[in-house]
Amino acid sequence: MKAIYRIFSSQITIVLLIFLFLFNIKFISVPWMPTSRFVFFILVFFFLFRTVPLIKRELTSNYLYYFSLFFVILYVLVLFFVSGGMHFDLISRMIIFCIFGFFMSFAFSSLPIELNTFFRSVAFACFLQAFFVYISFFSESYRIFLSGILVETSNIPITYSKRVPGFSNSSGSLLSLLLSFGVFFFMCLFVNNSSRHYKLVFFTCAVFVATSCLFVGKLGLFLSAYFIFATLFFQSKYFRYVIFLVALFSVPASLAYYIYNSPSSVIESNAVSLEGFEYALNRSFSIFSSEGDSTIKALLKMPIPNLDINTTLGHGYFIDASGRNVTGSDVGYVQSYYSLGLIFSLIFYVSLFCYLFYKILGVQNLTLRNMAFVFFFPLFVVELKEPFITKLGYVFLLLTYLFLCDKDKNSVENI
Repeated sequence: MKAIYRIFSSQITIVLLIFLFLFNIKFISVPWMPTSRFVFFILVFFFLFRTVPLIKRELTSNYLYYFSLFFVILYVLVLFFVSGGMHFDLISRMIIFCIFGFFMSFAFSSLPIELNTFFRSVAFACFLQAFFVYISFFSESYRIFLSGILVETSNIPITYSKRVPGFSNSSGSLLSLLLSFGVFFFMCLFVNNSSRHYKLVFFTCAVFVATSCLFVGKLGLFLSAYFIFATLFFQSKYFRYVIFLVALFSVPASLAYYIYNSPSSVIESNAVSLEGFEYALNRSFSIFSSEGDSTIKALLKMPIPNLDINTTLGHGYFIDASGRNVTGSDVGYVQSYYSLGLIFSLIFYVSLFCYLFYKILGVQNLTLRNMAFVFFFPLFVVELKEPFITKLGYVFLLLTYLFLCDKDKNSVENI
């Protein structure tokens, strides 16, 4: 057993587990075993006996929240049976939220690791994914190879050259969101280190990961910018890093200007890379153009179902038998309002907000508390884009952060 603990305390092992769990890779050869499920079974097999006491302690100290969550889950089951037992989408979301959010947070925090080990593991797992993003943007042969071994899980093909998948099953908002988490944890390493050399390394790595979001999705790019500037705001003596960041991003801005003003022959000679780069810049910074952002326009046009007895109590589903989104909206709040009902949606979101808010207030170290708040607030903003709260990633990382803060009260150390 000591040998097992040594393996799971290894930095390389934790990075690998985080990478496989966060990016949830599904191979064509074994589609029934995505990597997040594989990591779940590994941790249950080796660390269940260490996880259960943590769960009991958390249930006891925060019984009001867990009672409200149990109440919501019970209502989801009621809706499932009332609707004829045909719609599993709402139950599936709650399973992901509870098992892959809460339980896996307990499981990872039960590993023989410290908080800074967790920071490094998430940061370098996302750095590795960002590296694959750059490869997939510049290499068509790599994307073709990837499409032959991985299952496509979205409407963006793996071989698509303008929004690339890195080493995952799809590109888009979720992948860019996950990449931005790497930026946040690099900034955690930045503030938790006294060495100027390490600070520069971690900051540069954060920018490297943030820039990769250009080729994946703008949600991650804007979140990355928020994580960087919010961190530097709390650490205002590092204003020089803001100057460095502005100077760094002036390079792609200058290149974009060059592309727009180059003769057509120059553009045609570099058609593949320049076209993809131009598309990435247009998509990412369209909010600043006269035409406005297409995603925001689309979200604003999405309907909100009328408030009636059905939306008050909930339909019990948001996807019909044909796989169509019957709410007509991608917004997480709207889908919950339609499927779970107004009353229980309010219970779900308000109780989660209060639970996380007061748990962050309980973090004793001021630096860790400020960083936790930086990470916490976008959770309820990105739900306006898609139902990210009930998707794998965000809740898991935030809870693991907080559980490890409880586990290691004096966790701010030099790396």
